[in-house]
Amino acid sequence: RIWFRTAVPQPLMMAITESVTEYGSAKSMAADNAASAEVSLYPNPTVTGRVSFRLPMASLRSNGGALSSTVEAIDYAGSVKLSRKVTIDAAGRGELDASSLTSGAYILRVSVAGRVFTTRMVRQ
Repeated sequence: RIWFRTAVPQPLMMAITESVTEYGSAKSMAADNAASAEVSLYPNPTVTGRVSFRLPMASLRSNGGALSSTVEAIDYAGSVKLSRKVTIDAAGRGELDASSLTSGAYILRVSVAGRVFTTRMVRQ
């Protein structure tokens, strides 16, 4: 991690920390990194742009049914390049069609049931 003593614009801070939820506190960044480690994404890198992901259901408040989520692909400049509503099944699985993204590295942010999960995604 790189820490700055001066104010850093949010997109730059996001790109440096790979954290896309609450900015600023070390505690929230550590929680984001823990959430990132819990997300599995495949195939990664993706050639077609279609990816499947799995979230830890133990972390989600669910009644055993499907959950609605928002999935965003954010470039390292901090711009949201893709935003989609995705249904997460009872096992924590979801699918995203990111074929409209250009080649590059992105932060994938999944917001569901009051939680935010992040991971890196590479589009070839």
